[in-house]
Amino acid sequence: MNINKIIFSGNAGRDAEIDFTKAGKQKVYLSLAHTKKHKDQPPTTTWMRVMVVGAYGDTAAAVKRGDRVIVEGEVNTYTYKDKKTGEERSGTSIFAYACGIFKWVAQKQQDVALDELIPPLPTTVDNSQPFDEIPF
Repeated sequence: MNINKIIFSGNAGRDAEIDFTKAGKQKVYLSLAHTKKHKDQPPTTTWMRVMVVGAYGDTAAAVKRGDRVIVEGEVNTYTYKDKKTGEERSGTSIFAYACGIFKWVAQKQQDVALDELIPPLPTTVDNSQPFDEIPF
């Protein structure tokens, strides 16, 4: 059994590029950068090319440069010829089937109450359903 799964989080290097297949399905290309900071060395940045298809295409299409994005998908490696030098090169990309954009809540000068950020839990419980059956 082989598993090919990646969860990658990074900042968008540019706005999302939207394209369509011949069948008319939307595919969205993202360029994400993940910077790893080291204690005694300069930080290193990994750039990842991402293609998002399916239900999360609309979410990915809303990505703007600088947005913090998380994707889940499969890792793909590919080879190509460099246009300038003619050299054969290889690259890595992500074929994503899930995508999310982190939206940070800007704090006001005073602290924001937690109640404002998280909706309250329901105060009543529906006891009309018996617990005899397991729902799964």
